[in-house]
Amino acid sequence: MKLTATFCLMLVVPVLFAQNYQRQYDIPVTQDNETLVNPWAGGLNSCQISRIDVNLDGKKDLFVFDRIGSRINIYLNMDDTPGAMNYKYTLEYNDQFPTNLRNWVLLRDMNCDGKEDICGNTGSGFRIYWNISSDELEFSAPTTTVQAYYDFGSSPFTNTVYCIAPDVPAIHDYDGDGDMDFYSWNEYSTSLYFYKNMAVENGDCTTPDFICRNRCYGQFGEGTESFSLSLGEAFICDFNVVNPRESSSGPMRHTGGTLLAIDLDQDDMRDLIIGDVTENYLAAVMIDESVSGVDSATFYHSDFPATFQNTLPATLRTFPAPFYEDVNNDGVGDLIVGVNTFTDGEDRRSLLLFLNEGEDNLPQFTYIQDNFLQDGQIDLGLSAYPVVFDLNNDGLKDLLVPNRRYFEFGNNFTSKIWYYRNTGTATSPAFTLADDNWMNIPSLEWQNVYPTFGDLDGDEDDDMIIGNLEGELYYFQNVAAAGAPANFVMSPTAIVDADNVLLDVGQNVTPQIMDMDDDGLNDLVIGELNGNINYYRNTGSATAYEFTHMADTLGDVVATSLLGIQGKAVPFFFRNANNELELLLGTETGQINHYNNISGNLNGAFNLVTEDYENIREGERSAVFLSDLNHDNIDDLLVGNVGGGLGIYFHLPVDVTVHHGMDQLKVYPNPAQGFFRLELNSAMTWPAMMEVFDCTGRLVMQKMITAKQQTIPCEHLQAGTYILRLRSGDITASAPLILK
Repeated sequence: MKLTATFCLMLVVPVLFAQNYQRQYDIPVTQDNETLVNPWAGGLNSCQISRIDVNLDGKKDLFVFDRIGSRINIYLNMDDTPGAMNYKYTLEYNDQFPTNLRNWVLLRDMNCDGKEDICGNTGSGFRIYWNISSDELEFSAPTTTVQAYYDFGSSPFTNTVYCIAPDVPAIHDYDGDGDMDFYSWNEYSTSLYFYKNMAVENGDCTTPDFICRNRCYGQFGEGTESFSLSLGEAFICDFNVVNPRESSSGPMRHTGGTLLAIDLDQDDMRDLIIGDVTENYLAAVMIDESVSGVDSATFYHSDFPATFQNTLPATLRTFPAPFYEDVNNDGVGDLIVGVNTFTDGEDRRSLLLFLNEGEDNLPQFTYIQDNFLQDGQIDLGLSAYPVVFDLNNDGLKDLLVPNRRYFEFGNNFTSKIWYYRNTGTATSPAFTLADDNWMNIPSLEWQNVYPTFGDLDGDEDDDMIIGNLEGELYYFQNVAAAGAPANFVMSPTAIVDADNVLLDVGQNVTPQIMDMDDDGLNDLVIGELNGNINYYRNTGSATAYEFTHMADTLGDVVATSLLGIQGKAVPFFFRNANNELELLLGTETGQINHYNNISGNLNGAFNLVTEDYENIREGERSAVFLSDLNHDNIDDLLVGNVGGGLGIYFHLPVDVTVHHGMDQLKVYPNPAQGFFRLELNSAMTWPAMMEVFDCTGRLVMQKMITAKQQTIPCEHLQAGTYILRLRSGDITASAPLILK
């Protein structure tokens, strides 16, 4: 039966407005007597820095790609006055970027149109997403893997521009001709490939055309087992090609490196800044033109940038990656050094900033800080798990945030619980870091801890259970007097089940105390590394818990995962307005899985409403917690992620101004085919969030609208009737959309 647009609208509207959240950025957080400028930015770990104007206001914003979790972080440039560094974090433009970026991502103008394109790793090479922005930020589908012409003296061939996933290449205009050239490490990370872009020479800068001009660029080499460099007579290369500065080609004969190419001494030759997977410092290789005309390394500094303005060397635990971007708007590049490793690297102080007080091609660096951008946000290292609990019993809900771990040399036990006390009001929360080591978890030598609260001894206050990496769970009784701040006393042994067997379900356990069967006793549900949820029913009494194992994959629920192996489940069960149980599940992929059909169905399969609740994406290893933080009787949402930070979402009020129909927006042509156009009423402001739902209520399209009039491609949607919803401030408008 074909649904009419009217019937579809009647069917879908209750679904559309059942859950509406708005991300918050400005709820105050105070830490070390400083108010954080971007408290809810989500944390940063192994970052790569580029610049791009995302909101098309003429100011270059910061694009920060985090290798860990493949997270896109946008910081809007709020003040481009020379010397100013005022950046505001936002998620509003993330949907404009591709979702499949991995390993390394650099933004460069690859077709000479003045707009930064995306160069993103794929396999052992890269592909380009063209910046096709007009009225809004927009990128094309990716090109195929970028190719280069190789001529080693016989049988020339075409193959991938080589750069493997662990590395970071250098993409710069080597010869100042206007197009971007490419430097990368060879297969053994011992010497450099240089790829000359012939686009300008071809008379068409819109299409990059790479030729491999050198497999030993700079006439220097790195040791296969160390960061030792050889140059001059000590360097031997039997497979070199001709000088890359010439226009004709001629005869030729440990994994992990980072690259940056900048002119350090104003000789019109780009020198090379290199990092190595095994080392904690950067080396500057000075490139000059030799008497034979070949670009050659003449000297190298192993303490870069210490010898440039007598500043400090860029030292990190391992594998530093340099980037050269103007972050203080003075027209010259500054040096930012990040970490390029997935493991064993700094994760809270992992962005070094050296401001350039010299010229772009004659830099003079001054060390500023080791936590650029990180100092303005909650950043607990790797992963953050928000838990809301009124710890001091003052009627305001506090925030307890355990982490997975953070890097500290020689210390494996850096999983802690941070206590942020709510110092705001009932309707306007604000948080102050009161204790950065609540309960002194490191003294217990636990890792990856997660607490949950609920009354387990019948005294009408909440006790606590903490799970850890090894799968153990420990009971902490709240012995505080009535009305006093919580006071937890730990049981000396781990929790056992009803058969007196150690309750151990796996690794990375994330427990929740919840009455699952409505018998008045708090039960225990436990997420784990494999993505499933274990269920232990409380078969004891109100004053003495006793947990009996009921299921190891409750509801047939398994968290979405990257490789189909470890879902890293973080469950949060809650009761809806009808007192029915629902489940939000944090996952390895970063999606929030939403389930219902739970009440009265604990022995059956739960219903998966969506794998992508509200399309909220804060980053991989999501952890979710619902709680009413502003006393409007509607639960708000906190989300943690692998970056070690948090996002916070307030539920829109139920009396929000809602206009159904065409008075707030115009959609045409309608019916549409391939595209439609939106025109916003003057009452609506932009940017606004556009969502398209099918007649089952399934979200099929989401896009940020950044102009009063905008054309929307829709060729990927099947013919049928849809509901288009637009959210702007406190106004939400919806209208039917028919596609042919």
